[in-house]
Amino acid sequence: MNKVDMDSTPLIMDMVSIISTVSLGLLAVYVMSSMIKDKRKQYEDNPF
Repeated sequence: MNKVDMDSTPLIMDMVSIISTVSLGLLAVYVMSSMIKDKRKQYEDNPF
């Protein structure tokens, strides 16, 4: 039982780090795309 716990803990930590990294990446992409859309909208509203 103890050996299984020791073996599975790093795997869980890896999964948590991977999930957090992926979610951060998706969040960054979403923020960047929304900012680009806002900028594009501003340029369309007043081209000068």
